[in-house]
Amino acid sequence: MKTRPTFSLFATYWKDCPGFARDAESVLSYTLSHIVRMEVAKLREYEEQLRSESEETCRIDWNSLSRRGGRVDQPKRTEFLQLADIAASATFKAFDQDKYGNTERRYLENLHPRLYRRGASALTSYGLKMHPWNDNTKAAYPWVTGLGAHVERL
Repeated sequence: MKTRPTFSLFATYWKDCPGFARDAESVLSYTLSHIVRMEVAKLREYEEQLRSESEETCRIDWNSLSRRGGRVDQPKRTEFLQLADIAASATFKAFDQDKYGNTERRYLENLHPRLYRRGASALTSYGLKMHPWNDNTKAAYPWVTGLGAHVERL
């Protein structure tokens, strides 16, 4: 399951939201898009696994997320999941090679000014997680650093 960066991003965004960051009683509830064979019980197991990890291996601020955990729903019933699917699809197409080795970066390049980043930091600091983000992946995807920090916020 590849939701750890998603939980981390939710918790970080919630803490950074104006008006909420200093309100210790505000917590974020979250909804994940339904995936075939993804049951809420599996989500609860995964959340518990992440909660049991040390702060060094799991940097999710659990105090920012609802203790009841997330829920699973269909994008056709939850509009914000449709937006999340747009971002996920744009990112997928930017890295997924077709049979000729081509990718389609335009969707992500056009969408990136609207993706979350903390303050004036680069998109890869919070809004787009690259795993691993090391010298090899930076060399393989040099265009990602072009999705930089100096973007006029809309």
